[in-house]
Amino acid sequence: MEGITKKCNKCGEEKTATKEYFYADKQFASGLRSICKICSGKHYYENKEQISTQRKEHYYNNQDEILAKNREKYANNYNGVQELSKERYQNNKDVILVTHRLWHSNNREAANARSRDYHAANRDTSNARRRVKA
Repeated sequence: MEGITKKCNKCGEEKTATKEYFYADKQFASGLRSICKICSGKHYYENKEQISTQRKEHYYNNQDEILAKNREKYANNYNGVQELSKERYQNNKDVILVTHRLWHSNNREAANARSRDYHAANRDTSNARRRVKA
């Protein structure tokens, strides 16, 4: 596939038809988008506000369907999601713990309020844990 080239529809430049120069897209026969990565980036940068507004509107108008689809994907791949989460935590444990401690020290009142609310809502399990420790 190294010898095959593809012409960008935006800038007209011939580039090697690989994922290095074009984003993957199953809709095209080549499996690659018709606009190169550089032109896609320029388009996004030049129209950032409009694209952001369109995405927000789309989410607002289709929120129920989007959330239902996300819940279904999560339910169908629960174990995979859990494995990725554990792997991410293990790979970034130091950063996550530092970030958590920093947030807690900067938001002491909010953290204490969360803790109070949790213990009030789960009084039975909280008391049971205290009895086991003592």
